[in-house]
Amino acid sequence: MSRAKGHGHRPPRAAARKEPHHLIIARGERIRSYTIRPKLILTLCALGLVLAVGSVGAAGYYYLQGQSDTALAHQGEIRATYEAEIAELHRQLDSVVSRSLVEQHSVDQQISELVARQNVLNERQQLLTGVATDAIRVGIEVLPALVPAPTANPLRLDGEGRVLDPLITGAIDIAPGSIDVDATIASIEAAMTALEADQEAAVATLAEAVTEHNGRVANALESIGYDPDVASNVGGPFVPLDPAEAFHDNLAYVAGELETFASLQAYARDLPLAQPLANLQITSNFGRRRDPFLGQVATHTGVDFGAVTGTIIRATAPGRVVSAGTNGGYGRMVEIDHGNGLTTRYAHMSSIAVRVGDVIETGTMVGRAGSTGRSTGPHLHYEIRRNGQAIDPLPFVRAGQQISSILR
Repeated sequence: MSRAKGHGHRPPRAAARKEPHHLIIARGERIRSYTIRPKLILTLCALGLVLAVGSVGAAGYYYLQGQSDTALAHQGEIRATYEAEIAELHRQLDSVVSRSLVEQHSVDQQISELVARQNVLNERQQLLTGVATDAIRVGIEVLPALVPAPTANPLRLDGEGRVLDPLITGAIDIAPGSIDVDATIASIEAAMTALEADQEAAVATLAEAVTEHNGRVANALESIGYDPDVASNVGGPFVPLDPAEAFHDNLAYVAGELETFASLQAYARDLPLAQPLANLQITSNFGRRRDPFLGQVATHTGVDFGAVTGTIIRATAPGRVVSAGTNGGYGRMVEIDHGNGLTTRYAHMSSIAVRVGDVIETGTMVGRAGSTGRSTGPHLHYEIRRNGQAIDPLPFVRAGQQISSILR
């Protein structure tokens, strides 16, 4: 098919040729021309874009790096603070543990001291009880309140760490941390101190009692002319130089004085110190007097005690009967040898209750009052002779009255 006429046929246009760009730089008379190709432009643009992106990235990196360093520094501060707090907690915990251990050691030490002190108290109590028993045995009365009963068991701990104290009823919790630990220990110490004071008071009371007893016996013996060697040991309570040794020193003193008292007591018991009659009514003293029959001055070798006929007459000391029968002006008479050169005579009796050779004790009935022999009425003629020589019986009677309660 042919195209319509009138329209001329145009030949195809050739592709436009891209000419390179020229860069002309003029400096004075010098003119330079540079050809800039499209590829170079693209390369330069790409390089610029890379440089721009790199600059932005570097800036961002450095910015982020700064932020990271700040965060790390802050995090380090937090960590350091935390570690410091942990260290402080450890220190406080160590302090609490150390304090707890110290308190435990302190409590254990105080308990040990209390146990040791209680053991000493028990030992002292045993010594005190022994001495008090000796005092009672020789006739010295000791009030129970002044001699506390010994504790059965020493202070100790039970299986749960509680103190079992015989001075305080029941178990007491004195574990470390207990609110009442100090008060409890103080209470136990106070109880022990009170017991120590009671023990010391008991020793002092015993010392006073035995000293008084020894003094009474010694004075009584001196009044009748006797001063046995044992009497030279009588004295006041010993006051030690060291107060810490007061208890044991005084206890030793009491023990020694008890031995002295026992010797004095035994010595006095062999002397005619008891009364021959229950009731004494003196009708004629010892020594010079007017003879009731002759009216002349004469020596009366004894003391006359008025008595109803049949009144019981008793021996004034232990001994052996050396005479029992009628003896001239004495009428019915009994003579007893008490040893140490001492004899007693009981005259004018209505009857005799002993025989020669009998061994008798103080208070043994030897006969009954009467008026036999050279007598003006019922009475007892009582004599004491030392080595055969008549002496006044009244000092012996009075001495016996002073210490009769001691010589039981």
